[in-house]
Amino acid sequence: MKKRIGTILLVIAMSLTGCAATDGKDDLPSAETTAANAAAETEPTTILTNTVPAEPDPELPEDLDLALYDAMLEAIRTYHTDFTVQFAASAEQINHIYDKIIREHPEFFWINGTAYTMYPDKTEFHFNMHPETAAEIQTICTQVEEAAERFLADIPADWSDYEKALYVHDRLAESIVYDEAGEQINQQMNEEQRSNATASYNTVYGGLVEHSAVCTGYAASYQYLLQRLGIECGRTNGTAGDSLHAWNYVLLDGDWYWVDVTWDDPTPLTQNDLTAPYHHAYCFVTNAIISRTHSFDPTQAAELPVCEATALNYYVQNDAYFDSFSPDAITDLIRRKSDNTYVEMMFEDEVSYQEAMTFFGSPNTLNELSDLFGEHFMFYYSGNDAMYQITVTLPPKTTPTAE
Repeated sequence: MKKRIGTILLVIAMSLTGCAATDGKDDLPSAETTAANAAAETEPTTILTNTVPAEPDPELPEDLDLALYDAMLEAIRTYHTDFTVQFAASAEQINHIYDKIIREHPEFFWINGTAYTMYPDKTEFHFNMHPETAAEIQTICTQVEEAAERFLADIPADWSDYEKALYVHDRLAESIVYDEAGEQINQQMNEEQRSNATASYNTVYGGLVEHSAVCTGYAASYQYLLQRLGIECGRTNGTAGDSLHAWNYVLLDGDWYWVDVTWDDPTPLTQNDLTAPYHHAYCFVTNAIISRTHSFDPTQAAELPVCEATALNYYVQNDAYFDSFSPDAITDLIRRKSDNTYVEMMFEDEVSYQEAMTFFGSPNTLNELSDLFGEHFMFYYSGNDAMYQITVTLPPKTTPTAE
């Protein structure tokens, strides 16, 4: 079940006196479990036969991996369920190439594994597809393409890759509802060692067409949309909290960054919940930051990037990343962002973060901002204890009185 961690508190700031905060709890996502290695990545099924082999082909490709990759890709793109390569492929090679294709192409959400037969001189394949006909597949693929076009229609052509990637992050978090029922089904299927990879909530179809997904659907949707924008983006899987999980990596201005839209999207908000509809704690972060809560699956075939750059981290870009606690710096940030409903900040270490949490929980905090919000105003704040991140919910600004 997706959760959030931290503290959410109400503070009433007054010019002369202050009221103590009321305590609550806001738990950080223990991300959802996923079917088949956390995306549509089901391992192929091996079938061995004793069929008499065909005559050997003396003209073997120089690069067998590339030849197998191209053959698989062409068969999938043309909706061919059965095809043959004229050389013997190993089970390890097949698993690796199949996994690579599925990870690189979220639009192939309708592929649900492959069976293959290995001979001394050739390998025969059969793809499992859901739906089972090319016409049905083309229909749902068209729905995904049209949804993506609508999603991206408002992005100006002259935006930077950072601006585009941030826009997609925020709109996905805003538009997708986390599918808790789907998560429970995935958990059961995993326990039974069965594949549920093509269930819509695990795919880009769930994220973009049905607006309901678990982490695999979030990650596939983010990758698909960024690829359509010409931005290199991949998916990885592992664990987050104590559950299987999937998230993304993206290439911006020549550097790799981790992104987890699922964990930046809080659990469904109640009518009276004043926390932000989405956050940026996992938006363009480093290996060191993502590793506070996420662990990578060491058995996955994908070669993962090393993410060390900080220049395009969301908080760095917004002058909201603090390497130490400073009341003046926090007040200045809120003053600069006072037109916003929500103001986020992140701290480099736990000590600075806890000092900031104490600051927000103290009476008369931010009273000097009464020129913006009036003599008596309320603000909420929530803390992500694992990521050292704080979100402040501000009241509307007061209208200056004409003299």
